[in-house]
Amino acid sequence: MDRDGASPPLRVTDALGMSASSSTQRRGECVVLESEVGGDFVVISHSSVSSEARVVRVCGATGRLLVGSVSGVDVFGSVDDACDALRARGYAREVVRGAAALGYATLGDIACVLVAKKVHVAATLPTGDEVLQVRESVWVKIPLRNVCAALSREERANAQSLFEFSVDGTHFYCETFDVSRPFPYGNAKSGLNSPDREWVWNAALAAPLRATNIAGICPTLIQGLVEQRELRDANDKTFHLCIFGKRSSLHPGTRYLARGLNEIGAPGNEVEMEQLVWCEVGDGSTSSDEERLSSDSASRVDGKVWSWSSYVWRRGSVPISWAQEIKQAYGEAEIQVSKDNPYRGTSTYFSRLLNAYRARPGVSSMDRQSFPVTCVNLLRCAPGKPELLLSEHFHEAIRGVRQRNGLSDISVLNFDWHSNCKALGEAKTVEGLWVALRRQLVDCSISTGSTSKHADDSEVDKSVTEWQRGLLRYNCADSLDRTNLAGFFVAAQVLTEQCAAIGRKVFNADLARTALEVGRPNSTGPSTVPKRTSSGNFLPPGWESRTDATTGRTFYIDHNTRTTSWTLPTQPVGMDPPKEDVVADLPSPIEGSPGKSKLLTRLNSGEARLSASGGVEWLDDLMKSPEKAASAQDTDSFKWLGSSVDDFRQSMLPQCLTAMVEIFLANGDFHAQMYTSTRASHTATIHLLDADPNTAAAVRFKSTQTSASSTMSNATIGIQRRFFNMVSDGNKQQQLEMFLGLNKRKYFPSILDDPGFVLSRATHSRMANPSQCIVPALSGELSACLLSSRGAAKAISAPLWITSKGTYELSLTLDINDRIENAPEYLLITTPGSVSEYLAPSRVEIEVSYGSGSTASVSLELPRVSAATPIMLPLHSPSLGLECGPWGFNRGAQDLYLSKDTCTKVSLRLCNDLGLDALKDAFLMVGQVELISAGVNSSERVDSTASGTASMDSSPYKKPPRPNSSQSSSLPCDGESDASADENALTEADYERAMSEFVQSKADGAEALALLLELEIVRIQARMSASARDAVIARAGRKSSDLNPTLALREWLAKSGLQEIQAERSTSAVTTASSASSAISSLRSLSLSSLESFVGPMIRPNSATLSSVTSALGSQAAATSAVTVPRNEIDERCARAVSKLREVSSKMFDVTNPRDLCLASSLDDDASRVEASADSNDAPTRLLADESVQNVLTSMPNIRREYMRSTFEQSNASGSALHVGVPSSVVVGFKIVVPDQTTNYTASLVRVSGVSTSTDSEHADVYHIGDYMLPATKPRTILHYEFGPEFARRQPSSILIQLYVDADARDTPAAPSRAWSLYGRCSLYAHAIATSTPAL
Repeated sequence: MDRDGASPPLRVTDALGMSASSSTQRRGECVVLESEVGGDFVVISHSSVSSEARVVRVCGATGRLLVGSVSGVDVFGSVDDACDALRARGYAREVVRGAAALGYATLGDIACVLVAKKVHVAATLPTGDEVLQVRESVWVKIPLRNVCAALSREERANAQSLFEFSVDGTHFYCETFDVSRPFPYGNAKSGLNSPDREWVWNAALAAPLRATNIAGICPTLIQGLVEQRELRDANDKTFHLCIFGKRSSLHPGTRYLARGLNEIGAPGNEVEMEQLVWCEVGDGSTSSDEERLSSDSASRVDGKVWSWSSYVWRRGSVPISWAQEIKQAYGEAEIQVSKDNPYRGTSTYFSRLLNAYRARPGVSSMDRQSFPVTCVNLLRCAPGKPELLLSEHFHEAIRGVRQRNGLSDISVLNFDWHSNCKALGEAKTVEGLWVALRRQLVDCSISTGSTSKHADDSEVDKSVTEWQRGLLRYNCADSLDRTNLAGFFVAAQVLTEQCAAIGRKVFNADLARTALEVGRPNSTGPSTVPKRTSSGNFLPPGWESRTDATTGRTFYIDHNTRTTSWTLPTQPVGMDPPKEDVVADLPSPIEGSPGKSKLLTRLNSGEARLSASGGVEWLDDLMKSPEKAASAQDTDSFKWLGSSVDDFRQSMLPQCLTAMVEIFLANGDFHAQMYTSTRASHTATIHLLDADPNTAAAVRFKSTQTSASSTMSNATIGIQRRFFNMVSDGNKQQQLEMFLGLNKRKYFPSILDDPGFVLSRATHSRMANPSQCIVPALSGELSACLLSSRGAAKAISAPLWITSKGTYELSLTLDINDRIENAPEYLLITTPGSVSEYLAPSRVEIEVSYGSGSTASVSLELPRVSAATPIMLPLHSPSLGLECGPWGFNRGAQDLYLSKDTCTKVSLRLCNDLGLDALKDAFLMVGQVELISAGVNSSERVDSTASGTASMDSSPYKKPPRPNSSQSSSLPCDGESDASADENALTEADYERAMSEFVQSKADGAEALALLLELEIVRIQARMSASARDAVIARAGRKSSDLNPTLALREWLAKSGLQEIQAERSTSAVTTASSASSAISSLRSLSLSSLESFVGPMIRPNSATLSSVTSALGSQAAATSAVTVPRNEIDERCARAVSKLREVSSKMFDVTNPRDLCLASSLDDDASRVEASADSNDAPTRLLADESVQNVLTSMPNIRREYMRSTFEQSNASGSALHVGVPSSVVVGFKIVVPDQTTNYTASLVRVSGVSTSTDSEHADVYHIGDYMLPATKPRTILHYEFGPEFARRQPSSILIQLYVDADARDTPAAPSRAWSLYGRCSLYAHAIATSTPAL
């Protein structure tokens, strides 16, 4: 039954027989809405376990989920009520409506929600809880304004691959019952909040949603298959069969990439299977079991009681460390067992397995410790087979496991499935499996119990009468075909016990009685069970048909006379068939029968042997042994284990066989598809128990058509598997790991687990003392917009604040009302829309105050960009230049290590420094301004064994330890070795002594710069504050400005850039001349005929052509040649000092203060109301439409830019330095075009220096004009900067533009080359004022 997400909750008749009038199963709903303008999103969730619909906001800046609790704002009675209220507040677009939110993730500048759009009721449990299979899902992608977190090109490709991972038809969930555990262990209350992590596939994706603490907002998603059938027994009574197949998430992957155990002791392709059977009690049945259950439930008030039975088993690959390597396109892959302790995770696996089933309520502690696990080893055990190596190591591992405390109940039973089928046939192999597992099945038994539901439709009570006492685990190399077949044939036997336990009969009474009588050892009469031929015809009593292994012909056996015949008794006998005893009429054992391995012989020897060989000889002896006879005794349980396949099939009800065959065929194909991208092979064997006698006979006796079809199908599947193994397994493996949140640092190295939060929100801060608004009456509403998450959306159409006329500055203070340990890390500004960019801020000053009284400030130049463009700037990047690290002359050494004091206040000052006379009567227009804290990564490794998840890579963003002053090092001067630099700690006296040496040296120029930089290094290592240093300088009778190397350092760096450009140009000229001469010689040496021989008829090149060719060759050689700029001894000393200064300051500088990982934020009531009021707040629109504002805008002249061609343009090879000739004195600024986003954002600074007319870089007059921190913004955005008054005053003839990239992020594994070239991206411009006014 499909359910479209848009339909209302349905009343259904559940599988327990309750009518629609007596039971209402309300399913969850999830709706995602988007605002009309700005792209703000909200998620509305109403789960089955909650009576309220909750609204979750998505922060458009960071992607953090925001949750409030105000009724009518965040909490509603239904999803429809919430949608109506939010549409009235501007969320008009319904993006998707579905059944549940399955996960949420923030991937850089994209947030995404996984929504189950359509679901299907796969099963209804005995408790009345619905298990829903996802039929259609959709990823809702939400763009964020956090452009600093933009993904690189590789990360975007990985994100797209993640979105292509499909959960449709392969995953299921239950909102009201814990289906991550077997039904007897499941709990509707505690289990939903703490599922078994081994089977949870959306744990990483669900974490942000569950951090909201909204009940049932994200159900537990499980990969697997659930199939349910409603059946009727021999008395026409209804019962239900449901089979679960859950795939483990601890070692996900494809066939050859997820083999054996991983680092947390989880085997590949591990599957937990559960067969659940139940029926209603008290429907007229007279069975003793139902009478007992009815009497036990007599005290329940007019409620219904259901009896249930559960059987659980496991299947998986061999639990040791091993792998297979594909060395050719066909044939078997080579098995390679790890040489380094291949059994290190085996005990961990079995311990986790036992812990999952030992905890049985109501069972004594002694009985809990006893839980035998039998590993049914289906691998080939014959010598010469590649799987024999795996079997031998597996036995050795189990022998070591048994010696550990609490793991002595682990045993192995070898059963070489393929060898037995080849030698004995599938039917005899199945019969042998039944006999071999009789003791384990009887000892393990099944779980039984009952559930009851009161008449008032209240909570369902579940009780367990008997617990399953052991477990079978089937293993082979792939855990695909053999494990499914063995599990099926055993599950069919167990089904008979389960049905008997709940009072249902699944056998034809007459046929079953006859078959059991014949199967007993002391039976005196021949069998009267009607046999069938391969064509489906019935044989006379006592006759059986078989296939001769040599000729392939069918012959018939008369058990009455113990004779054989090639034809039916009604037909003449053509020739004498083999006259051998029927019991011994079995093919001889195959050559190389297992059991001859020295290791297996040693393991199987003695009284406490671990296993038998599992081959043909062993199985033949077992079928003749007393254990075989004992299995046919009339015991209380598992009476059919000694029967033949034909007897079992003919006696069991056809609809039961049909249901089992259908479910296990689907189950086999599903798990094979997940592991190999193909169907299961060897599935024809399942049809041995097909209800259709013709189909069963064709498989049993291998008719030519059936055998050929099966062989061809298996061969085709084998080829398909090898193809997918070599072509698509790698991509599928990556998708699995990304969906589970594994290896996050590999696929998304720049993404933080916690993206940070916005401090300038009503929930964290309060605005105080803003500059006067041009319309004072709107100040309150505008302040609410600035403090809300909707402010950026409002700013797209209108400014959020306009200062009074003639004022170009907005000052405001944010009082932090929470204990915020993180200071603002980023400034995010959304420029106002519908207005001129010349009225927007061009500079911002920020001061952060801490609880201890200390402050930190920063001033940044803002570019002019087009309207409604987000720009984001890091606040803790240095203002001097990234080549010097976080050092600053007026920054104390202790300030480099950010205080963990609480942030109490943030002051902002935004101003416009354009200074045009035409705008003297204008104002400042401000869009949204947001202060964002630093993100956080989980610095601790996940305890995979305890939590059930694979371990993550340790975070590369882990906070470095605070340096110890005793370990600080001083700079080795004048070539001095730094081997003993860390021996002694530096003090204030060391700084004072070094300062005296500098004063006495009377050095100047570059030498003085080197000494001043070394002096600053001593200060930082002595942990001196700026005030303490100034006091020392004052005592020496000097000014602190005399020892400030900032200006000299800027000049030295600029001259170094000029020298690099000139050195490269000189080398380029020589290389060009040489290349030109060589190119001309080469071209002249070619004859016309030789050229025409391979390019056809052509025109003879003239001198102009040769000139262009040589120029191109010379330019290419100049661009590719590496040039080393020669430096004198003083310059080398300055370079070493700069490098050391960056090193020592970076060790103390930490941008991200540690705080707890937080994936969602709770809004207090006031903040929720502020957010709600901002949704419908139109104050920005009214502000822009105000008459006084419009009067200024209509009178403002139209300012445009005139781009000018520079007189010359020279660049170094890397493009990090650009020397540009200024063409005119009217130049006021420059533009930079942001390159395409190929890597993550890295803090970059552009420094502009003025250069005099001198052509000699060594004697040129170089002075500082300005530093411009490049913001993170959209690709190909054009940034415009004004030079400022220093440029206008000095009127340089040329300028040097240098690009500095964060040295710490320049070379990383994620982005080995982050720098980009300035060449071709910069232009100079002047302002021009038009007479016409712009149209608004």
